[in-house]
Amino acid sequence: MIRVEVSKSSLALFFLTLCRTGASRKRVPEFLFSSPTRIKEAFLRASEAGDGCETAEYISLNTVSEELAIGLFTLYLQLGHLPSFNIYEPKQVKTIQGRKIKQSQLYYVKIRVNRMRERSRLEAKHVRYRFYDNYIMVPIYRISKVTYSTYL
Repeated sequence: MIRVEVSKSSLALFFLTLCRTGASRKRVPEFLFSSPTRIKEAFLRASEAGDGCETAEYISLNTVSEELAIGLFTLYLQLGHLPSFNIYEPKQVKTIQGRKIKQSQLYYVKIRVNRMRERSRLEAKHVRYRFYDNYIMVPIYRISKVTYSTYL
């Protein structure tokens, strides 16, 4: 295990500037989107270790920050992976050990472990999406119409 200890507040201010404070305001630092592949991969591995869960099939990252989830999704895309993006809306209030707690909406970014680790996504014949130089072709399975009303 590697541990780094710094007694200066300047490091805390550095991370505050890069990533913000508060769970709902987290984000991927802007410079990462134009960083080399190895830097992006290191950031994603750290995110997976910190806020992720790995099962036999998936790596799943969850966060209450929509901006962070979109940033993680974007990094995976830039590395040639097509993750899924899911939103979970739990009950607003939940009781745990007799205490009522507020729950927030969660954003999940999931990617298949084998395609990530083995880098097999480009060779897999059963994968329904295809990467090209400037775009990704993804099949559309359903188009539906949803009626809603709003105030203008």
